[in-house]
Amino acid sequence: MTFTPSDEVQLAEAAPAPAVKLTDATNPLSSGCYTVHESHSKIGSLPEASGELNEFDEGLEIVEVCCGCARLTHHCSKVGMRSLGVDWSGCKDKPEGQVIWINLATAHGVEELKQRLEANKRTLKVVFMSPPCGTATRAREIRRRKPDQFGRVIDPKPLRSDEHPDGIPTLGGKALVKVEIANCLYANMVKTALWCDNKGIAWIIENPSNSHMWETKAFKSLRKLKWDNKLASPYVRSNTRIACMVATALRKQLL
Repeated sequence: MTFTPSDEVQLAEAAPAPAVKLTDATNPLSSGCYTVHESHSKIGSLPEASGELNEFDEGLEIVEVCCGCARLTHHCSKVGMRSLGVDWSGCKDKPEGQVIWINLATAHGVEELKQRLEANKRTLKVVFMSPPCGTATRAREIRRRKPDQFGRVIDPKPLRSDEHPDGIPTLGGKALVKVEIANCLYANMVKTALWCDNKGIAWIIENPSNSHMWETKAFKSLRKLKWDNKLASPYVRSNTRIACMVATALRKQLL
């Protein structure tokens, strides 16, 4: 099975991203502690980063990609570091820091991200990426039989395996689309890491240490570049325990 963007994904990529700009007056979730900026979608109209004034140049020091609630962005901002979170508009987490919406599973989305990073490269210190592990988590391999409070037994099945980290061949329907989108996102995270490596900017990718993500085609290609000494700054893999949103210390792996 070849994992290429499905028709649904291609249609989503071709459609222009909706303009999203929330203010305290219009945002039902507003608590006065965060802002959401409109994402620019016309990549061709952006000025080149060659000294010309670029509207994306905000003197950013930290960019948190796939930021979720943007807690890292929030705390870095609190200590005086200009920070920005990036996620897609369907993210259900309430942002705690400054966030923009970009669909990073699409080609034009990752291109816009690179445009923003390019505009801030003189001040940028680190790009932190935390792609969602929903399709790659091994928690799916644990069967659940206990009903929830509504009497439903929610038992998500595995979408990947050690033999097929890019997706189980028998997948179909929504499950296949989920894996295809995740694979596109993983590939774009690797592209972003390579961009950072080329520009001499530090980058970090975080996921559970036993996640199938690390063995996908995209991350194997990154590992091969390291083995072949083709990275300007070879990364170091590190296992650490960090507190996740449910206040549980989970073992995470950082690149």
